Amino acid sequence: MAVKPVAKRSYRLAARADATDARRRKILETAYEAFGLRRYEDVTLAEVAARAGTSERTVYRLFGTKERLLSAWLSEIGSGVGPPLDPGLRNDTKAFVRVMVAFYEDRGASILNMLAQEDAVPALRPLMEWGRNLYDEGLERGLGHLLRGFRGAARQRRRMQLVVACDVYTWKLLRHGRGLTQGETERVIEDLLNILEKAEPTP
Repeated sequence: MAVKPVAKRSYRLAARADATDARRRKILETAYEAFGLRRYEDVTLAEVAARAGTSERTVYRLFGTKERLLSAWLSEIGSGVGPPLDPGLRNDTKAFVRVMVAFYEDRGASILNMLAQEDAVPALRPLMEWGRNLYDEGLERGLGHLLRGFRGAARQRRRMQLVVACDVYTWKLLRHGRGLTQGETERVIEDLLNILEKAEPTP
């Protein structure tokens, strides 16, 4: 009796699906890189396709527009892009700063490029807002000990102090404006946070 090649067919279908998923992810990651390197208006679907090693027709069929590319990146890739803070990494200034600066070393230039265009390009705003929310969650988790004992307006001021100390623009100023090394940048930010830690809450 002949055996139906069900297993072989299932394998081929699974392999095809994996290849499609990998191609889709490659296109999304390539699009993010392009948007991070250049002005949004200058990036084309043809450029994204060429960078991703596929056809413009494929990119258009999967996503249609640059706006949908960004939206898909945010929903499918974005959750794995933020600073890879270990869930157990809490209330540890030194470890938080090390992870944060390493993240800026990898993604800082792209973030700054898109921030500079945010007001003029509505399509970028959801991505930037998502980034701010992720950033705020990271501060609360990694530097929660620096918020302890603060309430109301005093807590809000302290949060804004942490935002300034740890912001991508602070990293840019120290690394590129003042020419500090990565390690020196980490130490300056850590010193700022240690000063804040010693400050008593004020009304």
